[in-house]
Amino acid sequence: AHTGRYSLGGLPVAYTETQPALPSAAASDDAAGHPRLRQHPAHLPPINAEGEVLEFFPLHHAPHAISADRWGGNDTAVYRRRLEALEAAERYEAHQRRLFAGDGGSVRGAHGRRLGNPKDTVAPAASEAPLWEGIGTHYVHIYVGTPPQRVSVIVDTGSHHTAFPCDGCKNCGKHTDPYFDPKKSSTSQTVGCSQCKAAAHCVSRRCEFSQSYTEGSSWKAIQIIDKLWPGGKVAESEPAAEQNHKLAVDFMFGCQFSETGLFRTQKADGIMGLSANSLTLVPQMKSQRKNSNQVFSLCFMKGGGIMTIGGADPAIQSSPMVLVPTTKSSGWFTVHLDYVSVGGTKLDVQDSVYNSGKGVIVDSGTTDTYLPRKMAGQFKKAWKDIVGKEYGNTKMTFSDEQFAKLPVISFAFKDVNGKKIEIDMHPDAYMEKSAKQYVPRVYVNEGQGAVLGANFMQVSTATPPPPPHIHTLV
Repeated sequence: AHTGRYSLGGLPVAYTETQPALPSAAASDDAAGHPRLRQHPAHLPPINAEGEVLEFFPLHHAPHAISADRWGGNDTAVYRRRLEALEAAERYEAHQRRLFAGDGGSVRGAHGRRLGNPKDTVAPAASEAPLWEGIGTHYVHIYVGTPPQRVSVIVDTGSHHTAFPCDGCKNCGKHTDPYFDPKKSSTSQTVGCSQCKAAAHCVSRRCEFSQSYTEGSSWKAIQIIDKLWPGGKVAESEPAAEQNHKLAVDFMFGCQFSETGLFRTQKADGIMGLSANSLTLVPQMKSQRKNSNQVFSLCFMKGGGIMTIGGADPAIQSSPMVLVPTTKSSGWFTVHLDYVSVGGTKLDVQDSVYNSGKGVIVDSGTTDTYLPRKMAGQFKKAWKDIVGKEYGNTKMTFSDEQFAKLPVISFAFKDVNGKKIEIDMHPDAYMEKSAKQYVPRVYVNEGQGAVLGANFMQVSTATPPPPPHIHTLV
């Protein structure tokens, strides 16, 4: 195997390219101490340590209507600035070559081979793509209908619904793609009133539903079922659509006929809910045998990120994966937060303060992080003791030297084995730069519970690289 290091969107990671090996070949660490996958034939899709086939999909970074009211007026020039992650593009192409080489474009049956069952019909796939940076959350391209039409949707773990504008939508704004046109899809079906889902109601023999958000934006839609699958390169929609079509599921989504507020002005066409709800994409892929599990992972960084369905890719991780149990089996992804530290100082706050009400939600659809107001005093004091300035969500001026000394905000949890872990938010994740000033994007004004937003999930790309984002405490 050839092992080396490269940079993905500025994040240095290890990679391994393997040649066919005997089945007994064991996983080991490379010379730099980075874990290597068990050797795996290079022509097959990438797998994790358990042999699960990993499926990669592109994410794109853009403002999000749901939480845009919380940004405090970002510089739109930053929104328009797109930084291409060229090495991610190269990696995407390499995965596509490995997946489709030598078989005329068909997907190889790695799942059936792993299970020892030639009749297994789970269709594995793999794809990666270059990503671009905006403000707020990340979005992914999906393909809908027959023939496929490309749509961009925000990946939102805090939402149950997938919806985007359809042809005829009035005042729906201009986004990345033309409005989806169901009339051009031979597989499109309008959901009849006897089959309405997700609290939809019957209007003119169609199922209508809607969603409103706290900052005032909303949408209305009718329920449609059509072929839908994620993934693909941004600039080459047709080849990407052809490559990933074996992941297609019959999926119910909202065909929007009305948008208000920030949904009209956001970059992405629509939104894709990824909550723990049976109607979201990942459970539907499993129920329709396009994937063997309901596992997915999101990697966020400046410059873009990666969505993986079927597991997590060790090649893009700077530290081993750590599993934290959720406190609910459905709905939002809710976790138990033990404590918060600022610059290594543990705040004297009872864990019941964090976990009251709705609990602590991991929400990729909310741009920023919100902590309970009952801890505000402790948080602001710890910040001032380190920084020498009052904490507030207003513009601050720091020299490069001062910025480098800003504290890390750490969140402590227990993993599935009961071990204590901390996840660090570095300054480049929670401080948003606006011209020559910075605005803190951790708020301490939530009524009950907490929301760990997209910036909590973001990997630091500071130079030199900081310590691991996640670490286990002894």
